[in-house]
Amino acid sequence: MKGILKMKKYIYTPKSKWKPALKLVLAIIIQMQRKLKKTANVKITFNWKFVGSKKKKIITNIINEPFDFDINLELGKKTKVIDEDRIINLIKKSIPSQIEKYKIAIHNNKRSISIKILNNDNTTYFKIDFAVTKIKDNKIEILVKDKNSYIWNVINEKLDKLKIKEKEIKAYKASPLLRDEYIKLKNTDDSLDSYIIYIMAVNNTLNNIQNQEKEKNS
Repeated sequence: MKGILKMKKYIYTPKSKWKPALKLVLAIIIQMQRKLKKTANVKITFNWKFVGSKKKKIITNIINEPFDFDINLELGKKTKVIDEDRIINLIKKSIPSQIEKYKIAIHNNKRSISIKILNNDNTTYFKIDFAVTKIKDNKIEILVKDKNSYIWNVINEKLDKLKIKEKEIKAYKASPLLRDEYIKLKNTDDSLDSYIIYIMAVNNTLNNIQNQEKEKNS
């Protein structure tokens, strides 16, 4: 039917494809941290971690397109830059233009700073989506674009509760179910941030497991 957009199909990326790229990811982040440390009159520190991707073995790509890593840059408590737009701009400026033989192209999404690592022929080797976050009152906040500026958006899930749910899923040996739920949600609505999709997948998976347990015991 005319006017209906075809949904892009996400699949899981084989480890053989994404593992060789990890050293480049690490090199990029180290350069970013070093440059921010040398920036005059500001103080931005961050811890970084893969979001529901490398750690959980759920790195995805659209069929016939490059894979991408989703990484949270969690601002440290010593960060002293107040203006949200400036935080984004300084982090963008800290990204190197090249790493080893690969050029790097930067662009913005609503919820992240996205970069493409380019081959010599300008095709994309892989992508990284950086989400700038902070922890406040045991909840994660993400910097998102609102019209022409950036604001903090609170994720309605307490960090410690999420970790407990992840442990419960692991105890049930249900990680494959979590993977299935994640890719299903990713293919349902890819406009959402990957971390939001991951939290939804955790909640859905655990609810399904608990409902099945209740049925067994009833």
